[in-house]
Amino acid sequence: MGLTYDLPVRGQPLRLTGPLNAHFTVSTRSRDSQLTVRLEDVAPDGSAIQLTAGWLSLSMRHLDRGKSIVRNGMIVQPWHPYTKASQQAMPKDEPVSVDVEIFPASWSIQPGHRLRLAVQTGDFPHLFPPFPQLKDSLGGDVQLWHDPEHPSWITLPTQPS
Repeated sequence: MGLTYDLPVRGQPLRLTGPLNAHFTVSTRSRDSQLTVRLEDVAPDGSAIQLTAGWLSLSMRHLDRGKSIVRNGMIVQPWHPYTKASQQAMPKDEPVSVDVEIFPASWSIQPGHRLRLAVQTGDFPHLFPPFPQLKDSLGGDVQLWHDPEHPSWITLPTQPS
């Protein structure tokens, strides 16, 4: 299961070049989980091409703002240490902010197509967590929060047409 968000492209092509970041507020009942974020170009016939993707184990969500790339006040490339010292268990059923680094992309989405952001909690068999993280993920669904106090967004590296 997952969520998808579609943005129709109208008028001129939407040109993307560079790193991306997806910011969410999430909660779960488990000590850990993961988010997989895919960016896709969806043609008018419904066929989709994956442009890029990113992943984050929620226990590794610690963000080093000093090493993250920020443009116009927005994080466009989050930097996570991914160390044992930076690991944080998820608080049970409590919303926390996370930034998911999405690998840089360079693509032109044509008018009539849609830009799709797909969010899921796994990418099996491509991405399978190590046993300790898998064990800590059992029994907890991930809730994505959507309200003014818990905004979500994606930073897109758009270029003029």
